[in-house]
Amino acid sequence: MDDKASRAALPTLTIAGSWNWRSILEGESRPLLASAMAEAILKRRWFGAKTRTIKSLEIVDAVGMTPSVWLLVAKLEFTSGQHEVYHVPLAFAPADGAAPTTPWITVVDNDAQPVGTLCDAMDDVGYCRRLLELFDEPQALSGKHGQLLISQTSAYGQLRGGASEVLEPKPVRAEQSNSSVIYGQRLILKAFRRVEMGMNPDFEISEFLTRCRFPHSPLLAGALTYQQEGQEPWALAMLQAFVPNQGDAWSFTLDWLAGALRGADRDAPPAPLPSEGILRASESSIPAIARSTYEGFLGSAALLGKRTAEMHLALASDTGDPDFAPEPFGDEDRRDAAARMSQEARATFELLRQHAPRLEGDVRASAERLLGREAAALERFGHFDAAELKVDKIRCHGDYHLGQVLASDGDFVIIDYEGEPVRSISERRKKQLAARDVAGMVRSLHYASCSASSVVPADQVALTPAQLDAWTRAWYAWSAVSFLSAYHDTVGKASFLPDSMDAFERAVGVCLLEKALYELRYELNNRPDWVYLPLAALIDLLGNDA
Repeated sequence: MDDKASRAALPTLTIAGSWNWRSILEGESRPLLASAMAEAILKRRWFGAKTRTIKSLEIVDAVGMTPSVWLLVAKLEFTSGQHEVYHVPLAFAPADGAAPTTPWITVVDNDAQPVGTLCDAMDDVGYCRRLLELFDEPQALSGKHGQLLISQTSAYGQLRGGASEVLEPKPVRAEQSNSSVIYGQRLILKAFRRVEMGMNPDFEISEFLTRCRFPHSPLLAGALTYQQEGQEPWALAMLQAFVPNQGDAWSFTLDWLAGALRGADRDAPPAPLPSEGILRASESSIPAIARSTYEGFLGSAALLGKRTAEMHLALASDTGDPDFAPEPFGDEDRRDAAARMSQEARATFELLRQHAPRLEGDVRASAERLLGREAAALERFGHFDAAELKVDKIRCHGDYHLGQVLASDGDFVIIDYEGEPVRSISERRKKQLAARDVAGMVRSLHYASCSASSVVPADQVALTPAQLDAWTRAWYAWSAVSFLSAYHDTVGKASFLPDSMDAFERAVGVCLLEKALYELRYELNNRPDWVYLPLAALIDLLGNDA
């Protein structure tokens, strides 16, 4: 696509004369800029409300960062539902300069002649350098209605190295809900795009774990926040230690599965499934045939269970901090949790009823079968409400799965403590059952097992389809058992672990059901081709009888 065609594909902002940020923001062009931003933001990979209709975009405030870059706080109103606020740093690139990396808006004059392009400043190396300079010398930058605050933690000097050391920024252009910049091999900046007023859980938990010197999460180096007088801050970005890694644990797991399946022997006896289910099986030894069949990964699953337990022990370690001190999971907590789970279950089954006519073949049949189990799901949550559970609630990861863990030199490092993005900040900051994180990882292992057949061509696998299904089912079961057993052994008698296997099974079981229902909602709304996966899990969890 040539430059002229490329400009035509972008929203256009028409201005009088040359570009000047301040005159644009304070003059008649401000609403025109807001309108162009509303059109452009729909195309951003990190914009999560693509299915909603934007009613208007308001530029809440703007802070000058460099002569060419201003950081905008933008509020989007939709035709229905709650508004959302986004962190949008934009750079102006003149028409006679180098082509911008991530163009947003074409700027022309009244004669339709090109003036320049507004582009995403998070992909602008000069702006990224400026951000690190601001962290080196923390300060406050003023907008018209609030201040941009740059702060360091006590770990900043250790992580940054000498101020004279050049840490060249490298924007990360992966598909994700935030934007990241790596500085040398020392630091990584995570810029939150959708922001909410209040303490961001990712920043809050990372700061707490940094104070605890928890060795299996990146240390926090600093934060970038925006705050208006008399209001809570918006967390715009956080700076952390960069962790050299070999990818996330999801990729690590799929790579292992691909290699193991290529070497699987059709004539080898299959590993059996646990006779009593994965939770009960975690109390017993893993049989030798499972250990030999899945040698290499069960140790990784156990290490992941150990690191998960250590994360929970760290999060529960400060009884003097009211935001983190463990508290009893009382009758009211149990009732509230059961009511929320039941409400979400009803919404999920209603969504499935709406989508079922558009599903096909075996997936449609599975959907119909699951719809017949709605009463069983609600009954399960009702039983959870009725039975006392003597356990403490603690701060948790909140959205725990293989993609939230880095594989790093034979170990695992836990990242991304934001919690489930569909929930409000106040919900994500609540203390929860540690079993929710445990269930999240078990469900992620199940997702990996169902993805195994897609990671290696069929002609490279000696197993028959039936053998492949049995192999992956057993891999999931014994990997989950290994994870759960190591978690149990590491946690010991911590107050956030139920004091009996019956209670642990009840807590994790209801959280597995809750998580699978969440997955079904997500897949129905975002990835219909993956709907079969949570459908199969829910049928297993609830039983096959209609």
